[in-house]
Amino acid sequence: MSKNYSQKLVTKKDFISLINQSNNIFIEQGPAEPLALIKMLMESSVKGLKLIIVPLPNINKLQFALPIYADQWDIYAFFSNKELVEASSGINVEYIPIHLSEIPKALSTKYKPDITLVQVTPPNSSGFCSLGAAVEYNKAAVKSAKIVVAQANRKMPFTCGDSCIHISEIDYIVEEDQDLVQIPSTLPKEVESQIGENVSSLIDNGSTIQVGIGRVPDAVMLALRSKSDLGIHSGVLTESMLNLIESGVVTGIKKSIDSRKVVTGQLLGTDRLYEFSNCNPVIEVHPTTYTHNSSIIRGLYKFVSINSALEIDLTGQINSEFIEGKQISSVGGQVDFARIARLSPKGKSIIAMPSTVQNKSKIVPHLSEDAPVSIARTDVDFVVTEFGVADLRYLSLKQRALKLINIAHPDYRKELCRSIKRLSI
Repeated sequence: MSKNYSQKLVTKKDFISLINQSNNIFIEQGPAEPLALIKMLMESSVKGLKLIIVPLPNINKLQFALPIYADQWDIYAFFSNKELVEASSGINVEYIPIHLSEIPKALSTKYKPDITLVQVTPPNSSGFCSLGAAVEYNKAAVKSAKIVVAQANRKMPFTCGDSCIHISEIDYIVEEDQDLVQIPSTLPKEVESQIGENVSSLIDNGSTIQVGIGRVPDAVMLALRSKSDLGIHSGVLTESMLNLIESGVVTGIKKSIDSRKVVTGQLLGTDRLYEFSNCNPVIEVHPTTYTHNSSIIRGLYKFVSINSALEIDLTGQINSEFIEGKQISSVGGQVDFARIARLSPKGKSIIAMPSTVQNKSKIVPHLSEDAPVSIARTDVDFVVTEFGVADLRYLSLKQRALKLINIAHPDYRKELCRSIKRLSI
């Protein structure tokens, strides 16, 4: 370990002394949030702070968003989750709607941090630390900050791609090893399995796929076992995607860009995935300025974007972030990838979801009151439920509505048909 590294090591007292009133502090979230640094921050008494975060649903628990910290800081979030929704009644939370591709730009301009808190590997022999499991916008947060504090964790995988920052870019270091978030793949239920099979019917051999996290994406990955020479270019790499890599379904050999490489912005799995990705040149982790870059990725042949929705109206408008008057998620990278897929030669933009949730149809006459349009109807090619596939490309409004009704749950089809007249479609 270099002398430069040892000189940067600080204690909790040293860390707290760095924080001044009214500082903007970016805190890494995702699979490798720096828990040791977050704990130190929570133990400080400095007030008037602005915390800038990009939390993931069902992953980041946001202990610093509890009401007891209401007089210490405000939270500015580029992504929302249920913990933030629950916290918003006791602490000031400002949600910023934004595409993931634009977060690095936001961090270098309007939300430029005074202090950035991230987690890294210890430096290698050349003095480079890896951001490991999550590069995305974290690298931009490092480059934009006045002060960078890193938690050095020997359990973090040293990933390839554009994941490294030099020790000279880090001002202070706190050493603490911690396990990364463990997110195993799920076994699909009957409905999810059928959705997976329906999505699989749309994916040709040699396609490059993007998919998110959750039960439906896991079901889709399971349904792709019979395919060959698939590629991956995605915002996340999950355990279910690793299964396809290890089984030889994913080779990347047909990718027109980054041939034979699996490209992602972050890893979301278990130690099995993190260990597989450690110093593995096949797995490349990049910032969103690359993974979500339309001018680059639109050149991928047969790029297929697979995302989900909370509800879709009869014209094809998607709400993927707002329910019962609450901002429970965000648009994230959905629009980025949907548009890239539609520009890709023989690409496809797919929305896959169960037809119902809690005995309510997810295909609706119109989106819920106050719900935003997360994805415009012009950016959706296919909608998939357990009842089939609706190909909406180049259809009139009435044709689109009829296609969507055909894949809605049978219990709701008659009422949806009556809605066509009421909506003058």
